[in-house]
Amino acid sequence: ELTVGADANDTFTCNAIIDSVNADILIRGGSSDPMQVGRGGGAVSTNTRIGVSALQSNAAGSQNIAMGYQALLTNNSGAGNVGLGYQSLRANTVGNTNVSIGRSALLTNASGDNNIAIGANALESLTAGDANVCIGHYAGFAVTGTGNVLIGPADSGNPVNDATYSPPSQSGSRQLVIGSGTEFWVRGDSNFDVTLNNNVAVNNGLTVKGDLVVNGTTTTV
Repeated sequence: ELTVGADANDTFTCNAIIDSVNADILIRGGSSDPMQVGRGGGAVSTNTRIGVSALQSNAAGSQNIAMGYQALLTNNSGAGNVGLGYQSLRANTVGNTNVSIGRSALLTNASGDNNIAIGANALESLTAGDANVCIGHYAGFAVTGTGNVLIGPADSGNPVNDATYSPPSQSGSRQLVIGSGTEFWVRGDSNFDVTLNNNVAVNNGLTVKGDLVVNGTTTTV
């Protein structure tokens, strides 16, 4: 073993290539939570990890990128995942091809595949659903189903007030919400029917190929 220098005021200069052959590089190794840079658990050649305990438990998972404190911490055999941010994809074990960017995004996902979460706490409650897309602060926080699309910030992280915090059915699938804060512009259900909650202006031609039903009291041409 070799120790160089006495304290943080000393400088170590190396003009050659540094090759860490048998282990990932440790930073602040004397602390209780050292940062590590390298391949992560299992030393799988296609993995990249940077951070405290990032990709620490990996055994056979490949093609993963983990950057951040406890990012992809419990990943075991999941492959093709990207976790960027504090505890991003922390609980993932066997889930594949998920993309998580932001603090605690996809935090509890264990086996869900093909999910995309961008934003702090986006899709945080999901554990096993697949192919959800949630973009925005707390977007889709309460989603537990499959194939849901929620776009826009849930500003306060409030399950009652914020439109994109949860779809109409929290455990449902194939739902759409595009909104911001307490309101939404577009909402769609699992039948792919769409609701527009406010006025709509059409600046060019409009063709209705099905029936046209007007429930209002006045129709003006």
